[in-house]
Amino acid sequence: MAASPAPLVSVVIPTRNRPAALRSCLAALAACDPVSEGVEVLVVDDGGTVDLGPVVDGADLRGRLRVLRRTHAGGPGAARNDGAAAARGTLLAFTDDDCRPGPGWLTALVGAHTREPDALLGGTTRNGLQGELWSDTAQLVVDVSRAWHLDRGGPPMFPSNNLAAARARFVDVGGFDVRLRIASEDRDLCDRWVMAGLPFRSCPDAVVEHDHAMDLREFVRVHRRYGVGAAAIADRRARRAQERGGDPGPVLVGVAEHLDFLGSFRPALGALPLRRRPATVGALGVWQAANAIGFLSARTMRGPTPVDN
Repeated sequence: MAASPAPLVSVVIPTRNRPAALRSCLAALAACDPVSEGVEVLVVDDGGTVDLGPVVDGADLRGRLRVLRRTHAGGPGAARNDGAAAARGTLLAFTDDDCRPGPGWLTALVGAHTREPDALLGGTTRNGLQGELWSDTAQLVVDVSRAWHLDRGGPPMFPSNNLAAARARFVDVGGFDVRLRIASEDRDLCDRWVMAGLPFRSCPDAVVEHDHAMDLREFVRVHRRYGVGAAAIADRRARRAQERGGDPGPVLVGVAEHLDFLGSFRPALGALPLRRRPATVGALGVWQAANAIGFLSARTMRGPTPVDN
């Protein structure tokens, strides 16, 4: 029997011990508008201990779903790289197991890829748990951060839960750096994409809903982790600047940039209902404290970075 033709799109989903979330993600993918050139879905189980058989068997993806299993957890970047290595598609589309792609997600990414085949594409991520303070604030941080980076013309900040790229270009830049096992592997990929002289484009019509339930403890844990990742990115950027014979820049310049970044939250806060502003401002204060603790703790870390999907 002749082999089936390679699909245009390979959707890669890292997962670890979250079967309920994965079930919702796969159901949303099954409901996506069809792509005539074909789609495959690769779920990469990153050393999980939960049987995904019932989830996979119940997914209405008509034979388009494959499951890859890692014996040991290596973090989401390593899982995504495994998925990319096994992919047959020309276009890689990344999302996470706690995300639900909208109906037009794939068609929007394919359209953008067709117009600009070498571009790194970043879609729109929305909080799927509207009205929950910590989830709302986490999404606000992502939205404002992304807009601030794009407005300044710097490296894009495209989260890996809604990211797409030509498989060949992804391989050219080296994929995700598996050493960044906690966070910021997407920011590092974006940096290297720009350094390679490749374009990047926002794809606002490629929408996913992110269902990351958070209480105070989870919010602090996540943003402390992001602080650790931010320290790694800062170190890498400084090292690259020095390798090019440049100056990483005085500390005061970095402080001024950070203050400018914090000031960019004012319009978003002003758009909130008055009753929600105090709680959101307080949550943003917790975000900054957790991020700073993570950033500073990274300077004294010893031993391997823990895996945390």
